[in-house]
Amino acid sequence: MEIAPLLDWSFVQSLALSLALGGIVGLERQSHYDPSHGTEPIGVRTFSLASLLGTISVLAGPMSPALPWVIGLGYVALVLAFLFFESQARSGKPGITTQVSALLVYAVGVLVPSEPVLAAVAGVLVVGVLSVKEWTHRLVENLSDEEVEGTVKFLLISVVVLPILPAEPVDPWGIYHPQEIWFLVVLISGISFVGYFAIRFFGRDRGIALTGALGGLASSTAVTLSMCHRVRAAGEDRAIHRAAAFAILVASGIMTVRVVILVMAVDLMLGTSLAAPLGAMAVPGGIVSWLFWRRIREDNKVSGEETEGASDADSAEEPDSEVELEISNPFELTPALKFGALFLVIIGGVYLARQFFGRSGAYVASFLSGLFNMDAVSVAVARMLEAKSVVLDTAINAVIIGVLANSASKAAMSWFLGSRRLGLYVAGGLIPTVVVGVAAIFVF
Repeated sequence: MEIAPLLDWSFVQSLALSLALGGIVGLERQSHYDPSHGTEPIGVRTFSLASLLGTISVLAGPMSPALPWVIGLGYVALVLAFLFFESQARSGKPGITTQVSALLVYAVGVLVPSEPVLAAVAGVLVVGVLSVKEWTHRLVENLSDEEVEGTVKFLLISVVVLPILPAEPVDPWGIYHPQEIWFLVVLISGISFVGYFAIRFFGRDRGIALTGALGGLASSTAVTLSMCHRVRAAGEDRAIHRAAAFAILVASGIMTVRVVILVMAVDLMLGTSLAAPLGAMAVPGGIVSWLFWRRIREDNKVSGEETEGASDADSAEEPDSEVELEISNPFELTPALKFGALFLVIIGGVYLARQFFGRSGAYVASFLSGLFNMDAVSVAVARMLEAKSVVLDTAINAVIIGVLANSASKAAMSWFLGSRRLGLYVAGGLIPTVVVGVAAIFVF
């Protein structure tokens, strides 16, 4: 008598993974079930079986190559039929998210036997997309038609224009590569877009500290100017001054992270080399920001403005006060073109200063450019290193000098455009950062 063949554990693993992935998606869907609909939800069991159906159809494929296709088409027809009868039962147009998810889960099940890792990643992505329903609805509600239209136009132009721009330099000095420059403009605008979306998503009525910190993702300079305006309107209110200083310091810290990310996109070696010195510069600023945060909490307790369920930053000012950050959609064409023009000027200025005055010229150009825009000068220096126009040490020091200049400009704006007290707060918070930065020039 022949002994039964041993169980194929790869087969068992495929079935188990298929059931697990389908069950996770079904769990998310069933958690949103509304009993008032009257119909049984498509939940854990249904999604698990759908994924298992896809897996089994593939595993049985060697017996009949057409079997996966026949089962797949039958499953699609079944889902469409369910959607039709559900729409008839509700006398309306129900959402089709669950049905589309069911089709995706079947595809995930099909992938399990041959590509288990890809199937697992796809399953997690499906769950992630389904779970952010409320966030996406809030985001869309907060965006105007003009903002959506401007974003779509900019992305369309970028996708169409970028491939046809010349990849080779178009100037006698070989520093202007249209395709690369436009790509960097899109990249920088994209990073700013994250901050812009964060502001639009969370709203502008969350308090000075939180709004300023989110705004730092889009533009630390815009945060500084907005805080200066808010402080002038608040008069001598020290609590508002401290919250504004906190926002400016946090925005400055976020700016260093932006610099590292942008530089890595152009020259990975320079970006990794800058991570240590810029990280060291961010430490004292973080400590000072934390001290301001503690003082803000003390102000809240003394003034009795803390309310149940509100965050500390939200209650750092009057509940009905709002902070308007003057930040335009960075994915609109006009702001992007303006930044592109500034980018071209700074690239040319840094290059010419380096050619005529050597290393000191690059440092001076970085300092002057850093007073206005840190993104452009950091990318310009990274491009020079990539083209071997400067050595690594010079590039590192030039970027650090630009950050120091940018910090000095924020302190000056806080003093002259805000108030003397705000200037002292910001300068006091940035002085340790400057000291560490100067030391980093000699150490790194």
